[in-house]
Amino acid sequence: TLLAADCDPRTGRRFVVWEDGRYRTDAANDAVLSYSDDGITWSAPVRLNKGGTANNLDHYDPSVAVHKDGTVDVMWRQRQESASTDVNTYSNNVDTYVARSHDHGATFGTALKVNLAPSDIRYGAFSRGGLFQGDYDQIATAGDLTYVVRTESYAPNAKAVAPEVPSATTLHHQVTWVAVIGTAGATAPTKVTRPTVTPVTKPPVSSGSGSLAATGASTGAGGVALPLVGAGAVLRRRRRTA
Repeated sequence: TLLAADCDPRTGRRFVVWEDGRYRTDAANDAVLSYSDDGITWSAPVRLNKGGTANNLDHYDPSVAVHKDGTVDVMWRQRQESASTDVNTYSNNVDTYVARSHDHGATFGTALKVNLAPSDIRYGAFSRGGLFQGDYDQIATAGDLTYVVRTESYAPNAKAVAPEVPSATTLHHQVTWVAVIGTAGATAPTKVTRPTVTPVTKPPVSSGSGSLAATGASTGAGGVALPLVGAGAVLRRRRRTA
C-alpha cells in the first residue's frame, strides 16, 4: 500500500517497490519490484523475498535505493502471521530485511536481517484504532554504503508489562535506529563486529564487543552476501504516553 521508487543514476532505469499478494496462496504479501527503462514499459514484478508462498510470513513497507554503480538494495519489514483471521494469533515481533541485486533488478540474493532484536508491536505507535507502523523506515546509499533507518518499538524497561494489543492508553516506546551495510561490490561474506544483543527487553544503545558473521547473507542468482558493518546506532529515542 506504500510504494517507493528510485532511479539508477547512470542508466536512468526506474525502480518501484511495493507489497503484493499475487504470488501467494495465503493472505500475506511479498515485497516485489518492477523496473522500466523508459517509464512506459515495465517488467513483471520480481518477488524479492525467498521461501514459500503459503507460510503466512508477511513482507511489507518496502523501500528501494540504487548505488552509483547500479547495485539495487531493497528493504522491507517482516512479520509472522497465521492462517487464522484472529490478529491476536499473529507474532508480536517484526524484523527488517535487505536484499541486493547486481544485475540491475532482475534477480536478488538472499536477504540479510539488519535489526539486533525484533520490534515488539505492543509498544508501537497507536493511530486510527490500532498499531501504526506507517512508513517509519527508509533506505539510502552514500558511496559504497547502504543506510537502513527504521523505528523500532520495545519494552521501556525490564519490568514493563506488555499490553495485549496496542491501544491509546498504553505506553508507546519507540527508538529510531540505523543499520549500515557494507561495500556494494562485496563478493563474499565478511566478518563484522556489532553490538551484543540483550534478549530481555531492548537492544543496547552503545556498541560492544562480539564478532560474528552476517547471518542470512548467502548469495543468490543476482546478488552477493551483504556485509553488515553496524546495526546499533541510535538516531533518536522517544517515549510517550497517550
